[in-house]
Amino acid sequence: MILNNKFGKIFGPGMRAGGFMFFLFGILVLFGESSMHKIFVVLIGIALIATGMLVVFTTSGMLLDIDNRRIKKYNKYLFFFKQGKWVSIGDFKYITTMNFMMSQSTFSRSNRELKTSEMQYEVYILNENHSKKIMINYFKGLEKSIDYVKLIAPKLGYKYVKYSPPISAKTRARRKQKR
Repeated sequence: MILNNKFGKIFGPGMRAGGFMFFLFGILVLFGESSMHKIFVVLIGIALIATGMLVVFTTSGMLLDIDNRRIKKYNKYLFFFKQGKWVSIGDFKYITTMNFMMSQSTFSRSNRELKTSEMQYEVYILNENHSKKIMINYFKGLEKSIDYVKLIAPKLGYKYVKYSPPISAKTRARRKQKR
């Protein structure tokens, strides 16, 4: 069984708005009332449309192959092409959730900032000592992430744990000095 966890758009809202403007400008260049329909103008219009569509419609996600115990993080370009490599998850034994405040900022030419922020709950698989982690899905609500973990953990044979990575001796010494 293969699960497709879609992460959503790669580019933020500001970049997608710019991509949409490229797309519209490319349409105007191609089909505008201009007397100079030369090959150069047509190529510029096609390039603008392609760039705009690429920015607006590129998405990312994760394919989770439960039977073969492997994952594939992919980028999907223009609705068609999923690019990524399959990676084995045989040495992973645990699953956990972590929360992060995700924010994106876009600045205008007059240096005004448009900032969007939201809490995101991410589901990770972990190896034996938590030194490696791979995000397999994310949600906007804690309940949804916990429900997903309860659904997927038994299928993978993973145990739900609190994330606790190893701390190196160097880091421990640095923390002692600060006290």
